[in-house]
Amino acid sequence: MIRIATLLIVLVALVQTAPAGGDIDWRTHEQALPEAAESGKPIIIHFTAEWCSWCTKMKNETYTDPEVARLMTGDFVTAMVDSDHNPLLSWIYGVQSLPTIWILDSEGQGITRINGYKDARSFETYLTWVASGEHHSQSFVQYQQTGS
Repeated sequence: MIRIATLLIVLVALVQTAPAGGDIDWRTHEQALPEAAESGKPIIIHFTAEWCSWCTKMKNETYTDPEVARLMTGDFVTAMVDSDHNPLLSWIYGVQSLPTIWILDSEGQGITRINGYKDARSFETYLTWVASGEHHSQSFVQYQQTGS
């Protein structure tokens, strides 16, 4: 009986420490900027709306992918903005369609804007391009072409 209890405790601990798909800690834009400045991590801002079916698809499929979730939670500060509730912020970032994802450096300067739905593998490529620092030396297109 003690072995079973010990095994259950170990399994629960492993599950709680592993980055689960979709367990992304979304912040507001206002929370993300100072956190990124303090941590030195780049920021991902996902612009969305309740009515946006492609946004929902991205939340349910792309962000629940274990590798995408691991990269996002480990290497980035993440923020979600509802464009209907924050039209001024959407306008400032030049959002014209949804979903729009901005990746900013830790000081809030734009690295890239991603327009439209991206599946997990495509989005993972963007994440690794930024997380690896390759965005400093080559464009995203160059990064894709080199097979990095």
